[in-house]
Order: sequence, then structure tokens, then C-alpha cells
Amino acid sequence: GAFVLVHQKFPDSEEAKIIVDLLNESHEILSAISDLQRELERIKEKAPRYFNTERRGASGSFSDGVIVSADHIIQIYQQIAQNWIKMRNYPRAIQTLKNISSGFPQKVFSVQDAFNTIAKLQMKMENYERAIRTYNTLFNKVSNSFEYHEGEPLYQQGICFHKLLRYTEAHKTLKKFLRLKVREPNYTRHAEQIISQLEQDQDRDGFRLYEEADSGCSDQDPNSHP
Repeated sequence: GAFVLVHQKFPDSEEAKIIVDLLNESHEILSAISDLQRELERIKEKAPRYFNTERRGASGSFSDGVIVSADHIIQIYQQIAQNWIKMRNYPRAIQTLKNISSGFPQKVFSVQDAFNTIAKLQMKMENYERAIRTYNTLFNKVSNSFEYHEGEPLYQQGICFHKLLRYTEAHKTLKKFLRLKVREPNYTRHAEQIISQLEQDQDRDGFRLYEEADSGCSDQDPNSHP
């Protein structure tokens, strides 16, 4: 509505031209979401068992000339979520991805990807507590594949702890990430920088900065320590 108002009041401005492009792009994205949602409804009508979490099958089936499979349904959910992300509507993207993370346990890699994307979106929304819980769910409830169980998500969870000033947990998590020797140079470099800062002992009282900070003590005063 605000975009439309700007275009109406200042039709010849550069901003108005930009707004027309944005509105057209938004219209295309929302139309695509609507088409995909209608496709889901059509599949639900033809093959409802795929939407029943107790009876859903993993293999494809043929119904009224339509081949239905869990993979196809997951792909539709992923496309809808990506479109919501393009609109920067992260809550709706997360809600869409939860259909994958909670509904297709047999599709392990798709579930992993859904949890990982949900956590990243929660971080974008600066909801670091929820992101931490989502990463814990990812680590605890899906398979122990290296990529998701101990790779980049572990680094991201460490960043969440750091953002929340939970320095001891950030230190522990990022140290664990570095021990894995993951081939992610940017993440590795950043983790090393944070750990170096947290391990400072400026007042030389034998307690590191992360220990002092989490205990409400000062690293500038040797008489103030846990």
C-alpha cells in the first residue's frame, strides 16, 4: 500500500520506477506461490495419504493420471518456501518448511536441509534462542551425517551463543567446530577470531574473558574474578 501511494503521488520520480519493478516482481512471486499451493491441494485431493503423517508412503503412486511421490511434494514445499524468502517473509517460509521437517522423516536429507534453513531464517530474524533450539533438534533428531551434524550448523550455533553473550557456550561450540577441521575457511577464520577474543586474560588473574564475562566479573580487575 505504501509503495502504491508513492507511485500515485510521485509518478515521474526514480523511486516510482523502482516501485513498479518491485510490485511486478512481488506479483510474480505471489502468483507462483498461489500456483504451487493449488498444486498441493490438487495432490492432497488425489492422494491424501501423503498428507497423513501416520500413513504417508515414501514411494510414488499413480492416481488419475498423476504420479505422486513424497519427493515431488517436498520439492513443492521447498519452492514455496524459497518464494517466501524472496519476499523476505521469513515466518511464512519457516511455517512452510516445517511441513517438511515434521512430515517426512524418511526423507532424511530433505529434513536436514529444512531444519538448517529454518535455523538460518531464525538468525536473520535475530531470534537466536529459537535458532539454537532448532540446531539442537537438527543434531539430535536426524542422522549423524557429517555435513549437518558437525559442519556449518555447529559454527552457526556458536555464533548464536555469541550474539546472546553466552560466551562459555559460544567458546565451547566454536572450539568443537574447529576440531572438526571443516573446509570452510571463512567460518574457520571467524571462529578463530572469536575464540581468540574470548580467551584473553587482560588482568592476568588466570581467568579467561569468557569465564569472567559469564560470571559478571571484570577482566580489567585482577580482584574481580569467578
